[in-house]
Amino acid sequence: MSNQILETIIKNQLKNQEEPQEVGIVISVFNGVVIAEGLKQVMYGEKVKFDGNKEGLVFFLAEDHVKILVIQDYMTISEGHMVYRTEKLFFVPIPKNVYRLLGGSWETLNLISNYHNEECDEMPIDIAPPSIMERDFVTTALHTGILALDALIPIGLGQRELIIGNLGSGKSALAMDMIMAQKHNKKKVYCIYVGIGQKASSIKRVEEILEKNGAMKYTMIINANASHSAATQYITPYLAITIAEYLKNKGEDVLIIFDDLTQHAIAYREINLLVKNIPGREAYSGDIFYIQARLLERCGNFLHSGSITGIPLVSTYDVTSYIPTNIISITDGQIFLDNNLFYKGQKPAINIGISVSRLGGSVQSKIMKGVCKSLKIDLAAAEELESFLQFTTDIDVETQKIIQKGKDIKSILKQNTCSPYELWQEIVMLVGVMQNLINNINKDTFFPIFEVIKHKHQDLIINIEKDEHITDTLQKIENIIKEVNKK
Repeated sequence: MSNQILETIIKNQLKNQEEPQEVGIVISVFNGVVIAEGLKQVMYGEKVKFDGNKEGLVFFLAEDHVKILVIQDYMTISEGHMVYRTEKLFFVPIPKNVYRLLGGSWETLNLISNYHNEECDEMPIDIAPPSIMERDFVTTALHTGILALDALIPIGLGQRELIIGNLGSGKSALAMDMIMAQKHNKKKVYCIYVGIGQKASSIKRVEEILEKNGAMKYTMIINANASHSAATQYITPYLAITIAEYLKNKGEDVLIIFDDLTQHAIAYREINLLVKNIPGREAYSGDIFYIQARLLERCGNFLHSGSITGIPLVSTYDVTSYIPTNIISITDGQIFLDNNLFYKGQKPAINIGISVSRLGGSVQSKIMKGVCKSLKIDLAAAEELESFLQFTTDIDVETQKIIQKGKDIKSILKQNTCSPYELWQEIVMLVGVMQNLINNINKDTFFPIFEVIKHKHQDLIINIEKDEHITDTLQKIENIIKEVNKK
């Protein structure tokens, strides 16, 4: 260290002898990364401050210097500026009335800096995930309003379920439908949509769609769009999961959507290349698995508090590439969206064969489990028989029935975006198809049945939601479907 730098550090430390504070000096700035000397005792992940109230995150420790990510605009920081320790891990000030964040779209930088003048709790954004002793079994289904998921790939409150697929396959739309479905959920679930590296126009569109469908009342959007620095994009999901934990500690259930972790990994790779860490596979740092596992393992169902259901999204052209395979191994299952199905008009374009939920029927309600127990088998049987139709048209009546049932199942699994079903509607559709009560289904087939049940049979809806009187409820639904079809 040069004598001039040492002299500057000593002078600054002597300014306030009553409260000695370790001070460093900036020796280099490039692309949002600051190299500083003099911070001998600083911690990895500590928040530091620069002149002008700019904040940074200590990202790399060396023997004679540290590398710091600047969260705000770094253009005003230059060589010779001072950097001060806070002796605290990088934290976000969360308003004690955290519910006031609902209904808004918040940029990461605003959340970090806007609440210093009101009563807040300081929460470190990067902490160790809760231990196994703090967790509880996942036993309750998260109602997604998407029939293909609720019937075939059920997600539990506190589960981590990956949505994976190519660009333009409908991942974000599927996630937004999950958020909108919570409007009908009797058990209140707060939602956090995390936009990482998205276009600003895309985030605005998400906000407009959720607002139009009445979902922003229980939702907050946290984003660092493509114009923000790699450092800001990197910390955004950590900031969001910290707010989710704050709600969870209040006993709330939270659904958090990470859109998407591919961009998060790219931001982390950019940072590591800037600080000259050794690149690994596909130029990603070797600890990328640890970084994203540490994030997602903060989701779960917890004893004596609420739950956090984590839905990470991953964009890919190859399901076997590095980041997708990493996150598949971290999560409790994946929903694979297939472009071929998307272009054929099967929306949501969920590939049932590749998609899986490792919790499966253990989180489904008894009535849902009862009506769809043979759904996947019937669908697979129909698809297998359909492949033979290209060789012959001479098929018997029983085979025709199997194929027709498969077509009917596919018809009810087609679902428009922004149109999540209520649970009782899903049960009615499944009963109609699985009991062969309705053939040649179209989009309007169930509308008159829904109207009759909604206005004349509220008891059925209550029993379905409470998961009670299952046999009688199913029989009544069958009778209503038969009666409506006679008219």
